[in-house]
Amino acid sequence: MNPLPVILAGFKRSRATSLGLVLLIGLAVGFSILVGAGERSFRKGVAAAGDAFDLLVAAPGSASQLVLSVVYLRPGPLELISGDVLQHLSADPGVAFASPIGFGDFHQGHPLIGVSPKLLTMSPVFSLTEGQSLARFDQVVIGAKVKLPLGYRFHPAHGRHGDIEIENDNGTEHKELALIVAGRLRTTGTPWDNAILLPIETIWWVHGLPTGHQNDNPESWMIEAGYDAPTGPAPAIVVKPKSVGDAYRLRKTWRTARTSAVFTGEVLSELFATLGDVREILTVLVVMIQAMILAAVLFACFAALEQRQRTLGILRALGASRGFVFAVLWGHVGLLVATGAALGLFFGLGFIAAMGLVVEVHSGIALTVSLGIRDIELALILPCLAIMVASIPA
Repeated sequence: MNPLPVILAGFKRSRATSLGLVLLIGLAVGFSILVGAGERSFRKGVAAAGDAFDLLVAAPGSASQLVLSVVYLRPGPLELISGDVLQHLSADPGVAFASPIGFGDFHQGHPLIGVSPKLLTMSPVFSLTEGQSLARFDQVVIGAKVKLPLGYRFHPAHGRHGDIEIENDNGTEHKELALIVAGRLRTTGTPWDNAILLPIETIWWVHGLPTGHQNDNPESWMIEAGYDAPTGPAPAIVVKPKSVGDAYRLRKTWRTARTSAVFTGEVLSELFATLGDVREILTVLVVMIQAMILAAVLFACFAALEQRQRTLGILRALGASRGFVFAVLWGHVGLLVATGAALGLFFGLGFIAAMGLVVEVHSGIALTVSLGIRDIELALILPCLAIMVASIPA
């Protein structure tokens, strides 16, 4: 005899209970996937955002705040370092390029970041999809998410570093400076997709600081040629070492009383260690939730058994074997759990996609979803236990 018709008939008699159990199992499995795959996707997205910033040189202070401000464009107080640091770094034979980073102005909620053109031409992360790189003092290159057309002209305005969610900063505009959009960067999956990049000497010039050029007329500056005079101060300098040995030498050299040097990867490693602790806590919570749901499934099975004693008695009287009755009860729970687990897979992917949207909106970091063996193992703990436990009432 085929037990499936009897199992389906049982589902029809208890639609509400069956649907509730399927949803509970699906949510538990989905949350398990979120904890594993979601944490790993966030870790990868955060690490990828720092790929363009191997070594950061800045004034002494918090290394975490330095990385948050430069890599993730989050607001924070950074002391300025003098221009002679940039000159020494640029002259170092072990430096591929050194780009100062300057903050301060905004347009339509997008931060204007002063950089050296070498950051765009020599970095493996940044590249243009249209237009040209920075060649004149009044040209800017926009991130992939900045909705401005090429050729668009505007005046920068004062604002707050990191406040990129408002449409109008209502700050004082620099009427003496008209900028034009010359190029657009490809998507990097980082907060820099929301930024507007311009030559840092333009920021120095508009704020009355040394510009790095002997000629006072910005129209005659050769932006791509570098600096031929003392430069202004900057919150940080991005350094691309030529080799691993040069990287460690530079970090040691520039860890002094007036400067600090940090590897972005080191700071991220500390962050990931904290995330690892949080993941372990969440994993324990997931297991506890799964145990509670497993108990609920077991209690529901015993309750259904009480209600179905008359039906089972009739089946036995009609000649159904003990094995058939066992298959009906065990198959009922098995089909229930399997449906919930399959639904949980979609729940988990949906949870991660929703988390990715929230993270990208608030931080600009793009997350890539990927499932690993451990994620699937964690998600299958509940279904496997439930199917085994189902043999008790069966």
